[in-house]
Amino acid sequence: MLHTLTGHRGILYCAEFSTDGRYLVTGAGESKSLLWDVETGEILVQYHSFLHSVNIVSFSPDGQYLLTACSDYKNEEKKPIVLWDTFSGKQLFAFDGNHQETITAIDFSPDGKTFLTAGEDHTIRIWSLSDLLETTSVEGFELY
Repeated sequence: MLHTLTGHRGILYCAEFSTDGRYLVTGAGESKSLLWDVETGEILVQYHSFLHSVNIVSFSPDGQYLLTACSDYKNEEKKPIVLWDTFSGKQLFAFDGNHQETITAIDFSPDGKTFLTAGEDHTIRIWSLSDLLETTSVEGFELY
């Protein structure tokens, strides 16, 4: 074992390695995400802007951006999907993804130019990273 990572007090809901394997981002029940240096086990950045659990995290392929999603889909003050500058921890954009229910998936495309959001409202939406506009949506799929 390389490290035991301690920093979350709540239940850990998600974790993802950066594409180069140097970093790990985690999301948990105490309403925050953490960026870890895998080699040292050190917490590099704490991301705060949530009222509820951080359920999903996703690195952009180049590692420059991070998407997080939580279960605050009906909250008018804090939006459930947040785009971050990975290393500064600066919140770049927060939005609801035009979803009417909880976000269940987020992911970047392999080229990092787009990302998708999916939700319990049976929709998948694809977004342009450059202007944060929805480019495509698929509605009516069933979750099994």
